[in-house]
Amino acid sequence: MVAHSLLPAPDASCLSQDFQILVVEDDPTLARVIECVLEGLGHCHLVSTGLDAHSWALELQPDLILLDVVLPGKSGYQICRQLKKDPLTAYIPVIFLTSRKDLHEERKGLRLGAIDFINKPVPPDLLRLRVGNHLQATARVRQLHRDSCQDALTGIGNRRVLDASLQTGLQLAAAGRLSLSLVLLDVDYFKDYNDSCGHWAGDQVLKSLAKAIKDFVSPRGGQVARYGGEEFAIVFRQVSPSELEKLMQQLCGLIQNLNLEHPLAPAPGVITASLGGVHLAPGLMATPAELVNQADRLLYSVKQQGRNHYRMQLASVEGGGPG
Repeated sequence: MVAHSLLPAPDASCLSQDFQILVVEDDPTLARVIECVLEGLGHCHLVSTGLDAHSWALELQPDLILLDVVLPGKSGYQICRQLKKDPLTAYIPVIFLTSRKDLHEERKGLRLGAIDFINKPVPPDLLRLRVGNHLQATARVRQLHRDSCQDALTGIGNRRVLDASLQTGLQLAAAGRLSLSLVLLDVDYFKDYNDSCGHWAGDQVLKSLAKAIKDFVSPRGGQVARYGGEEFAIVFRQVSPSELEKLMQQLCGLIQNLNLEHPLAPAPGVITASLGGVHLAPGLMATPAELVNQADRLLYSVKQQGRNHYRMQLASVEGGGPG
């Protein structure tokens, strides 16, 4: 290996991205060398077995995977096949990094969906350049993906973001890796507000609410998306039922305390919201539709009981855990 100081500087467009790189390599010394070579291009996460690779890819959602072929447990080929079959990881670019120099092996890796096949030992500058080029391509794709997942009015995530977040979270919850909570938030008397103040004013209210909700939930590990109309959805991971109830209470108060005047609303005469939330414990299985329906029923009950409040319960799951 050449000294790291002799390596070419990473491209500025790569540095501006917070890239996550999953390095699957069973030789710990080589894994650390790769991490050193790629310093500045992104944050490397090192795993040493094929068995860990898929679960890490699922949870981390990295921008690039460097995958050794010969691994304990599952081979790199088996892992790549598994990644490409899973819709939650199929889009992640995979580069094989292996000492096997047989053209048959290279063809096999590329047919499985890898974007590159690099033979060991590889000069550090060449590895860095090839990974950097792939990350720049990833950055362009990621920007297109971000644009397609952004709500045009509020700038937060759209329904596609919510669906993806729920799918990933439910898989991890079913595997016992985390708890998952879903909150649906609906603006009270919003049709009356639009009728009274006009749709342009209504749009400004939605923008203000989206920013306030995002600023509140993001530092607490939550993800917010516009669910439709005046309704927002929030996904939390790894919060307890009591923590979720407290967060919902705070959200309810936060929106009222924005003091956005609503001329047709009952006292206190400002914009308020109603919330319904469900909590799914680790090891339990549910579908996105089941969680959404349960949260929606709770939200509806809050609306029926006077609005400007919240209701939370544990998710009801038929059949219990994954078995």
